[in-house]
Amino acid sequence: MALNMIEKFNKYWLDVNDLMGVAVVLDPRFKHEVLQFYFPKIYDKHNGHEVERILGLCHQRVVEYEEKEREEEQGNGVNGGGSEANDCEDSFALEFHSYASSKKRKRPSRSELDAYLEDELIKSVADFDLLSW
Repeated sequence: MALNMIEKFNKYWLDVNDLMGVAVVLDPRFKHEVLQFYFPKIYDKHNGHEVERILGLCHQRVVEYEEKEREEEQGNGVNGGGSEANDCEDSFALEFHSYASSKKRKRPSRSELDAYLEDELIKSVADFDLLSW
């Protein structure tokens, strides 16, 4: 029974640990610096692997978000059902937006997440409001 409990604890702890790791990376006061500081204290030999794993999770979320955003942009075509003049205008607008979205954002060499992580840390003060930041 104790082995089952340990197994469940380890499974759920890993999920919570990952979530907390991603959350702290998104906090501009700490970013990945806090992982690099504390993980050697928690994970003796594998701390570099753990930091990279958490950063990998962050990058996966960014890629998923970008894909979803792209799908929504492509799915936001203009609905038909109006006069022929409106249909003509809609088709021109739709064609132009399709052209414009193919021209813009050719997957930047570095993501917004990478730029965020390279920025300086925000000074931690008592009245810092993360949601307003």
